[in-house]
Amino acid sequence: MDSLRHPVAGWAEVAGVSAIVLVGLAAPAARAEVSSPHSASSVQEQTPNILDLAIPSSLGYIVETFPPASRQPQPPVLIHIQEAHTDYDAQQHLAGILQQLAERYGVKLVLVEGGEGDVGLAYLRRYGPPENRKVVAEKYLKAGLISGEEYLDIVSDRPLVLWGVEQKDLYQKHVQAFLDVEPVQASLKPVLAAVRASLELLKPHLADPALMELETGITAFEQGQLRLSGYVDALTKLAARQGIRITDSTYPHLAQFLALRQLEADTRLEAVQQEQQALLSELRLRVSAEEIARLLAAAQRMKTDRAAVGEFYGGLQRAAGTAGVQLEPYPNLSRYLRYLAEKTRFRPSALAGELEQLAGLLRKSLAASSRSQQLYAMADQLMLMERLQELRLSPTEYQRLQAMPLDGMCAAWVGFFSEHLPAQGLPSLDLGLDRCAPVEAQWRGLLRFYEAAQARDEALVTNAIAKLHESGERVAVLITGGFHSPAIAKRLKEQGMGLVVVATKVGHDADPQHYHDILKLKNGHGN
Repeated sequence: MDSLRHPVAGWAEVAGVSAIVLVGLAAPAARAEVSSPHSASSVQEQTPNILDLAIPSSLGYIVETFPPASRQPQPPVLIHIQEAHTDYDAQQHLAGILQQLAERYGVKLVLVEGGEGDVGLAYLRRYGPPENRKVVAEKYLKAGLISGEEYLDIVSDRPLVLWGVEQKDLYQKHVQAFLDVEPVQASLKPVLAAVRASLELLKPHLADPALMELETGITAFEQGQLRLSGYVDALTKLAARQGIRITDSTYPHLAQFLALRQLEADTRLEAVQQEQQALLSELRLRVSAEEIARLLAAAQRMKTDRAAVGEFYGGLQRAAGTAGVQLEPYPNLSRYLRYLAEKTRFRPSALAGELEQLAGLLRKSLAASSRSQQLYAMADQLMLMERLQELRLSPTEYQRLQAMPLDGMCAAWVGFFSEHLPAQGLPSLDLGLDRCAPVEAQWRGLLRFYEAAQARDEALVTNAIAKLHESGERVAVLITGGFHSPAIAKRLKEQGMGLVVVATKVGHDADPQHYHDILKLKNGHGN
């Protein structure tokens, strides 16, 4: 969910220093216009390979790509960017992605949640030169008061159009649901913390040793003490011990990750460089000078732009194919080309889901005793409730929570702890059955926040498609928070849209409370 746009309506003294004045929503000056249907073809000429879009790994990654279902000559394509609200690093990366899309592909239309109609800030450019605008906008980006697309609209000279695609009443209901959960979160937090503390006390006494080994690895990974590669090794070794096979049919993205890692290990990069020079020398004799010049230009861009890696090696492979040059004499280069092709298709978000799925299966497999199985089930329920309390549920987790019998869950926890804590000589849980009814009512209130989020999805898709068709643009960007993304992507695919889903790289110090405070400020609930 985004914040209401905009907190900023005018700047003062920008030409001299860097002061921004918050004066409420004011009528903007003239903005850049979206191209008309008659001029849209110029954009298409610049974006023939938009479905082959490459994102620098320093900024984000491609989640998935879907070609248009329509066979029209120029079907529209939406680049759906998933971002983290008020996370400074993520918003910086979002601005960088948008800048590349504007420069390389001529993208102008940026569709956003959190507003209706024209929500651009390009009119603020007249208040100062680019260097001063950048200093001021940077401060507001760090404070979370503007987003990455608003930052770019202020500091850039590109003809961007930011267009809000909300339905106001649904958005306001969601905002209110968000603000209403604050007292609920505060009252639930100590209850869940007490349950968590009791669960951790019981684990060494009730959990089977192999399950404790798994839990230790999961905790180390979630706390950043274990790298992804090490975590994958730990899970796959446990899976092998339990007879769980990692195949293309059972865990396709994990299998792909393991294959990528093996390809990387088998490839000598110094040999790749030597072989690509030898291939270029052979190609000089077989292809045009213009083609060689394009390849060398792409090679030069690789020094400063990671996105040019795919451009260079893709061009090299195509040139070899056109010239009839076989790549077998270049084994390291061939492996590296396969590595790049597989990496382009790799979906980190899908890998995360499969690792979570595998960890859950291992928990069940390693919990041999009935009490260990009970402990595992309770740990899973508690994890979901903690994420619900923090409003950090993923769409998959939300679906899992919906399938659980929430009524009586708290009472089952109390009964389990009342039996096992005294038996192990451990302090009792300070949570009686009389407190369970209000606790369960509170987490039902939190679920209403997610119900309001889902209600917005249809309106966001409908309004985004309508604006895209009205503008005549063949390519546009849609920016939403991550929770909305799977449902929105599903609806867009059902509409036959060409779709590229992109996730911004997120910082390590994202603060949910900061986002809450910013939203309150922008909606008139600040102190």
